[in-house]
Amino acid sequence: MDEQLLPNVAPTGMREGQQLPFKWNKAKTDAVQLLAVDELTDEEIADQVGVRRKTLCDWKRRTEFAAALKEAVAQLGDVAQRVANTTSVPVLL
Repeated sequence: MDEQLLPNVAPTGMREGQQLPFKWNKAKTDAVQLLAVDELTDEEIADQVGVRRKTLCDWKRRTEFAAALKEAVAQLGDVAQRVANTTSVPVLL
């Protein structure tokens, strides 16, 4: 279910403006990977993982999500660098 469909009411014991704990699920994990690859728009990624674009934008503002995205981008960069270092390019004489 899209989290944006839930009522905007703080659970008992929480102060207004306080965020619920960030819980990882398949949609969030998939969104991180798709964002890291940087080939789709936010709208396309949201559609692909089954949420609204606003929900994806909300996730991107969360510290936990942003940190995971930064790590995923770094890992992709490391892989690209290793591939570049091991790929031989024929030299034309």
